[in-house]
Order: sequence, then structure tokens, then C-alpha cells
Amino acid sequence: MAAQLTSGPLFRPLTKGGQVGATALGAGEVARVFRDLATAAGLKLARLPSGHSTRVGATQDMFAAGFELLEVMQAGSWKTPAMPARYGERLRAQRGAVRKLATLQNRA
Repeated sequence: MAAQLTSGPLFRPLTKGGQVGATALGAGEVARVFRDLATAAGLKLARLPSGHSTRVGATQDMFAAGFELLEVMQAGSWKTPAMPARYGERLRAQRGAVRKLATLQNRA
């Protein structure tokens, strides 16, 4: 059954009756979902992703796709740029001003 969500958290708890909750899943619940999916798929992983690691990964994916910091902040519901900037600092540095300058100098 599709939840038909139009706003709010994407990953939410379900009641035993199958009703979609209004709040986001917590980090522990996300880890449990990953563990259950890995078990169902027959995977034996030494370490499973956590809710936090998926948040970091999504942030890095958005930066790699060319999203600007303010867009990433909005997507992740951050009020300040500190954490998303930290999560994406390596990717942003690879695309940053120094890299662009070096590319221009190499063309000359």
C-alpha cells in the first residue's frame, strides 16, 4: 500500500494496523530496518549502515550532484550550515575555487 506522502518525513513508523505515523523514524529504527532487510536478502554484513550514515551519504550525494549548500540544508532540515558543510567538505573542495584555478592554469 502506498502512503501517498506529500510532505514531512519520508521514513516513518507503521502501527500494527498498518497506519503511517506522522513522525520520522529514529536512528535505531532505521538501523533495525537495514538489519531486517539484509537478513531477508541473505546478506551477512559485518557492519550495517545507520540512520546517521545514510544522512551523511545523502548529503554527499546531493553535493556530488551539484546541489548548493542552501538546497542541502533545506533537504536535511538543518538550521545552520555547519554539519552539511562538514559532511560535504571533501566533495566541495574537489569542485572548489582552487581546483577551478588549477584547471584554468593547466589549460594555459
